[in-house]
Parts: sequence; C-alpha cells; structure tokens
Amino acid sequence: MTKNLLVPFDQSSPHCILLNGQTVEFHLKRNRGLRAIGLKVDFAGLTVTAPLRASVRSISDVLHTHADWVLKKVEAWRRNAPPKVEWRHGASLPFLGRPLPLNVVVQPRRSGTCWSDLTGLNLVFATEPDHNGIKTKVFDWYRFEARRYFPQRIAHLAAVANIATPRFFLSNAHSRWGSCSVDGDIRMTWRLMKAAPHVIDYVAAHELAHLAHMDHSPRFWRRLAEIFPDYEAARDELRHNDALYRIF
Repeated sequence: MTKNLLVPFDQSSPHCILLNGQTVEFHLKRNRGLRAIGLKVDFAGLTVTAPLRASVRSISDVLHTHADWVLKKVEAWRRNAPPKVEWRHGASLPFLGRPLPLNVVVQPRRSGTCWSDLTGLNLVFATEPDHNGIKTKVFDWYRFEARRYFPQRIAHLAAVANIATPRFFLSNAHSRWGSCSVDGDIRMTWRLMKAAPHVIDYVAAHELAHLAHMDHSPRFWRRLAEIFPDYEAARDELRHNDALYRIF
C-alpha cells in the first residue's frame, strides 16, 4: 500500500517543478476548506491552492496534467511582468501614472526628511541606508500621499454624484483596489498611487456607485456611468497595468 505523504512544502517560499523540460516556480497556498487543487496565474506568477492534506503526488499530477496551460500562462506573465524595483539611489518608481526617480541622500543634519519635486522623490538618511530602510521610507511616503490625494478625489466625485462625501479609510490591500462597506465607508489601497489620476478616479467612482447598488447589476453600471462616463477605458487600463500597480 502506497503511503499518502503530506506535502512537505511550507507556504513561506516559492517552490519549483519541472514541466515539459522547463523549470516553473510556484507559490503554494493551503486552505482547510478547499476540496480540490487549483491553479492561478496572476501578477504574482503561478499559485497553487490546495487542501490542507493534499499530497505531493496529487499536486504534481495536477501541474503535469495542465502543463501546457501553465507554461503558456507563465510565459505570458514573464513577458508582461514589470522589472522588480531596485531599492537604491537612481531607481524609478511608478507614481500617478509616471516614472518618479528615487534620490537617496546621506545628510546627518537633515535625516528623516522626505519630499518630492521635479527631480524625483528625495529621501534623506543620517547614514548609508540598506534596501529595507529605503523601502520602508518609500512605503511611508506613498501612504502619506494617498491619505492626502484620495479624499480629495472622493469628495470631488461625490459632488458629481450629488451625494454626501462618505468616510474614507486607507487600505494596505495587495489584491483589492477598493471596497465599500454596508455602512457607507470607502476604502482604497495606497498602492493605487502608482496609477494615473483617471484610473484612481475610476476606482473611487466604482466604490461610490456601490453606495447605491452593492452588486454589479446593470443598475450599478448605469450609476457608475453617471458618475464617471469614461469608466470602461479606465477599467481596461487598470487591468492592463495590474502587475505594475502591484509591484510593491
């Protein structure tokens, strides 16, 4: 009798498998409530979702069975994936739809200051920072800008919609651009600050339309068109640049 070994993989690091002679990297996510093994290729690459007790053999079998589909999707993802951000002086960051140069300066007397101007985003450190130090400060700056920018756009679009401006909360979500609660609160992730202004307006308008219709029925889309008529083009741009906006 063959012993059904549990998958020895943990979920904290990528894993690899050889499919049709090609090495493919994937992430494994286990879920107690799942009954079947699933495959997904998105901005993060290939993800395998599996029941908690799925075996090594069963996961391997599914990947080999769908090898042609996996290889096709992974190749398309590799072609379209934006380059990884290098957390160093001279790197380029996406901000409001345009590249923003990153300037890292070491000045002990001005340590902690951060501002953006025509030269880019300027970060000042007391000593030479490591990658994590730069990354942390960049994230803080994006959040600061999002708290300033998003409420302005929501208020503007709420006026267009002829409704009261809802409460706004900043989100740290990596997979969801925005959400609207039954209490009428709107959340948007700071990661959207990488998108062009009209794309941000689309997401804000989308959530405002949900205040009237908490679904995606024809009535919802009509309401969205009243608030933001050119929503289809902005939605397409959001989908096209999905990986860029989620790059960090």
